[in-house]
Amino acid sequence: MKNIEKILKKKRLCQALTGVAPEKIYESLPYFEIELEKHDKKENKSSKGRKTELTNSLEKLFFILYYVKCYPTFDEAGFFFGVDKGTANRWVHKYSKILESTLKEMMLLPARKPKKIVNKLKKMKKNNEEIFIDGTERPRRRPKNKDIQKENYSGKKKRHTVKNLVITNRKKEILYLSNTVQGSMHDFTLMKETVVKKYLPSEMKVYVDTGFLGFQKLSPDLNIFMPKKKPKSRNLFQYEKNQNRKISKLRILVEHAIGGIKRLRGVTDVFRNIKKGFSDLIMSICCGLWNLNLKKI
Repeated sequence: MKNIEKILKKKRLCQALTGVAPEKIYESLPYFEIELEKHDKKENKSSKGRKTELTNSLEKLFFILYYVKCYPTFDEAGFFFGVDKGTANRWVHKYSKILESTLKEMMLLPARKPKKIVNKLKKMKKNNEEIFIDGTERPRRRPKNKDIQKENYSGKKKRHTVKNLVITNRKKEILYLSNTVQGSMHDFTLMKETVVKKYLPSEMKVYVDTGFLGFQKLSPDLNIFMPKKKPKSRNLFQYEKNQNRKISKLRILVEHAIGGIKRLRGVTDVFRNIKKGFSDLIMSICCGLWNLNLKKI
């Protein structure tokens, strides 16, 4: 792919190809260069040998952003950047790790362990702020092994998926991202295994959907806001409908945050990469890029 600098002069085109505005790319470039240099020193990279088609750090950053946003096959990525599919494969796995390190240095990655955000949640509680918890699923290839097929089959989505739990705030920032698990796991089960009540400050305002029924009994010290589920025997009363609307108007923020992450096709297309841990890495990167988009320069 040629004329990357020309692409960066056109904001709409740049966002269509990378999911990030040009000014945000230039903001993150110095951090990317530092992490790239660290990686090369660690790998003891020699200057000898065939020269890469990516001549500078801007092109390398653009390449990995393009891959995450458009999620091409390695054949397609190699064709557009003038290399073979094997080279494109190596670039993706190398620069994805460097991009994650870059987002971490910019403090844009979500916490991966609940205890890492305890202090932030305490500050939010003092400011009377609320959090929003929800699960999100991503499609994956159908596994060949029957046992793994069963584990990854989501009855809700009627396909094979993987799942993560996210915590957001009113600004739609991704504060926490759970480990990637099989799609068959229920949202409430995943929440109990990760964001248990000992990590959430008492009297914290927490907004969830009806997939977390039982959360109130598990954590009675929290202020949990959940829509009222319609009973089988009757319709909801009008005051219950009104309360559900009030909760939904706020809880929609977590849906918008998840939608922001899923602007990137790396987490919306059927995930093809089979390298262990790569699916989790891409999800973490996409959350960091969404937080980068929200960040004010």
